[in-house]
Amino acid sequence: MVVNPILPVSVTVAASANPVCAGTPVTFTATPVNGGTTPTYQWYQGATPVGTNSATYTYTPVNGDAISVVLTSNETCKSGSPATSNTVTMVVNPLPAANAITGTAAICAGTLAEPYAVQQTILEQLLMRGHIVEPMLL
Repeated sequence: MVVNPILPVSVTVAASANPVCAGTPVTFTATPVNGGTTPTYQWYQGATPVGTNSATYTYTPVNGDAISVVLTSNETCKSGSPATSNTVTMVVNPLPAANAITGTAAICAGTLAEPYAVQQTILEQLLMRGHIVEPMLL
């Protein structure tokens, strides 16, 4: 006769990025301990069930969204199943504002033009530092 040990079941969740800018999809990954060969997953946004029976869940969060997962192990000898993960609370920052340009938009011949005042955006600062930023259509 074989006596198998009792395996404690647990799961943790990690986000692919946190914080993120508004509109950015985030992938959450569940890491099971003693989940068995075919564990089941139920993802939650707050108390609302979301996602599918998968070790990952991807969606576009808003600020304050709380994501967790419940893992049900199919191990034969287990304890603590179903197991509830930690909760990842998302920080979602608004998109940077567009440039604010002030000054004379049109001038007449023979007059001096007022210099334009341009406020630098985060995007411009990134570009000046050599970061590659893809354009976004508005």
